[in-house]
Amino acid sequence: MRSVCDSVYRWRSGAAIVWTCVLSCPALVLYQLLALCNPLHPFTWIQDWLSSVLSARSFVFACLYLLTLSNTLVIYSTTCAVVLPVYKTRLSVIWGVLRPPRLLVVASYALLGGGASYCLAELAGYHYLWSPHQSCRYCLNEYLFFHAAHGAFIGLRYGVRYYLLKESFMVFPSIQQHKLFRLRGHVTSHVREALTRTLGGLRYFYPLYFLLGYYPRNRVIRLLGLQLRDDVRLTSLSSLMDLGLFTSLLVAGTTIHVGWSFGLRIFRTFQTQAVQFPVVATFSGDRDRTLAVSLTSRASPLVRCLGFLDLHQLALHSHSRRAEVFSLDVDGNPEVWEVVSRECLALVHDLASRLTAKEGGVSTAGPASSSSPPPPRASPSSSISYLLTQRRVSSDVLGEGLARAAGRCSGSSWSVSQDGQQREDSTVVLLSSRFG
Repeated sequence: MRSVCDSVYRWRSGAAIVWTCVLSCPALVLYQLLALCNPLHPFTWIQDWLSSVLSARSFVFACLYLLTLSNTLVIYSTTCAVVLPVYKTRLSVIWGVLRPPRLLVVASYALLGGGASYCLAELAGYHYLWSPHQSCRYCLNEYLFFHAAHGAFIGLRYGVRYYLLKESFMVFPSIQQHKLFRLRGHVTSHVREALTRTLGGLRYFYPLYFLLGYYPRNRVIRLLGLQLRDDVRLTSLSSLMDLGLFTSLLVAGTTIHVGWSFGLRIFRTFQTQAVQFPVVATFSGDRDRTLAVSLTSRASPLVRCLGFLDLHQLALHSHSRRAEVFSLDVDGNPEVWEVVSRECLALVHDLASRLTAKEGGVSTAGPASSSSPPPPRASPSSSISYLLTQRRVSSDVLGEGLARAAGRCSGSSWSVSQDGQQREDSTVVLLSSRFG
């Protein structure tokens, strides 16, 4: 089961990477059109844009940008989760970001952001990080360095937000739709959110670079053995307030944010698509791919969630597969039904126990003494029932559907022995009382 699910996960991850790169190609063409904007000379603008798009240099840096984008999706595939982490204190939230593996991920985002911004700056016409000049043999192009530093700052902020906002958590949709319909409605929202994030980041990046940009710039100059041109320096407020430079940073930052956030959306869409597991293994090779095995998978939480999602679809829309749930094995036992009912009840019991523990912790955290009598409080059982109803737990729907399916199939699939009839009645009554 593990090898099969790993192959499906790798195939879906690869498909998400390919589709992200394919959809990023027209975005890069549009970026070049905006970066080379010259509305006062439209013919020159179009000519420069066409020559830039069709040049071999633009092709090389576009491929490098797509490579950095693919690496961000690889990071998504290694850090995604289906179990939402819950932090009880602010200190635990800070420690959740400062753990060494996550700091490595944040540093990777900063490195990829700097590389992506460098490639976009090259596409916008800021050629060469260093170039010969009459005042020095090799001089640092500080405009290009400014773009790369801005990209690193974007990656740093994005990596921190990635863990603080729990963007690695995958949510399974309640209504299954085709991938195209799940993606096309989020394009404008991603662009708007990316523009907002870029403007908010520039608000902090400009003062930081003005105050602290001297240190990384001089470090790069010493490391590469370069010199700084006297006529191109971003050391004063007047030089930093260049409108063309600000527009280029804004467009490049928006492009990076759109590529990363929409790539994450595509990755989630591919990974949360429903998988139809066979209820009963027809061949010997399918024994590790059945619905019962997926529901009992503890090594891969994603496989278990996909199994419950398939059970949800089965209980609502598939009469033939519901009948297979109550089929008997060679010994006359409803093995599949026993596994399904046991896992559903275990899920509800776990949720109820966690809610009870949470309610007990809240009640004991109150004031120790008070002059007035405490107000009446609802019992734990009523609070748990209310929270289960409000949160619309998916296992509720599964239990009701399976209980209805058990009523339909009780006359045809369960007539082997009186002992089997008693097991069916007790299980259905217990499941109906828990989920009803």
